[in-house]
Formats: sequence, structure tokens, C-alpha cells
Amino acid sequence: MRVRFVLIALIVSCLAAVLVTGCVSAHGNKKAGDMQARAQIQKGKTTKQEVVGLLGIPGGRMDIQNGEQMYSYSYIRTKVRATTYIPIINLLFGGAKTESHSVSYTFDTNGIVKAVSEFDSGGSGMGLQDMNK
Repeated sequence: MRVRFVLIALIVSCLAAVLVTGCVSAHGNKKAGDMQARAQIQKGKTTKQEVVGLLGIPGGRMDIQNGEQMYSYSYIRTKVRATTYIPIINLLFGGAKTESHSVSYTFDTNGIVKAVSEFDSGGSGMGLQDMNK
């Protein structure tokens, strides 16, 4: 009798753990999504050193015409719902939530921000509960 109770408790605990946890994956520079830091960067004023001080080392650097440079920063984070891993249930309640941020700064020959390109997105989906959103 006691063994049966322990086995049932173990199974219920494992199911509960699966239901409340999910998988999270993140890549890139998290500061690319830091809107407060990005708001401090202004065209015609902010220097290359100040951008690096606010956002860190860029994920990409490109030399462009006339000695100008472009620095790019990106970050993507995906959290998969735990229910995605449960057969049949995943059709109704599976899916993932993803957020991504990408920003590029073009610097003139004096190292001052000349242009800014930003892209931010986020959303969730894949389960039937998301179809009406």
C-alpha cells in the first residue's frame, strides 16, 4: 500500500513539474532590447564609445564607404510552453513566446551616430488557444 502511494505521488510530482516548466532559449546581446539604454543614443550627438558603453561590444561591425562604420546588436529569446511536450494537449495549448530585438548604428567618419535602424517584435502562437488572437 505504501509503495503504491509513493509511486502515485512520484507520478503526480513529475506531471506537475512538466506542466509548470518550459524551455527557454536566448541568443545575442540582451542589451539590444534595453529600451532605456537605446533611448539615450541620439543621432548627431552620441559617440561610438558611448554606444559601446551603453550596449556593450557589438555583435557585428561593418566598414562602409568613406570611412563610416556600422555596429549591429541583436537579441532573441524564445520560451516554449511546457504543454508543447505533451501529446494531444500540445494541439490546444502548445506553442512558444518569442521576442526579438535588432538595432544598427551607422557612425560618420568622426565616430558620431549618423543613422539608426531598429526592429523589435514579439508574440506567441501555435496552439489553438492562440488562433483567435
